[in-house]
Amino acid sequence: MYSFISQGSLKQIIASCLRAMKTDKDLSRPKQSEQPTDEHRKKPYRAPAVTVLTPGEAKAKLARMALVGDRDAEKLLRLVS
Repeated sequence: MYSFISQGSLKQIIASCLRAMKTDKDLSRPKQSEQPTDEHRKKPYRAPAVTVLTPGEAKAKLARMALVGDRDAEKLLRLVS
């Protein structure tokens, strides 16, 4: 293979590199416990809530939530009036 490296030296180099790689891998990732903690537990799925509004309720909600000078909100309010 390589004339300047003996077969025994090559095996030692590879073994040394593998130990170093394993050590780096172990240090970069913390060991995981078998039971997930509360902060790592996945939250259960909850479907999005849909509220059906009447046109009057929608207009009142838009007027309540609109910022002063919000042209898009003013345009929508004019459309529904």
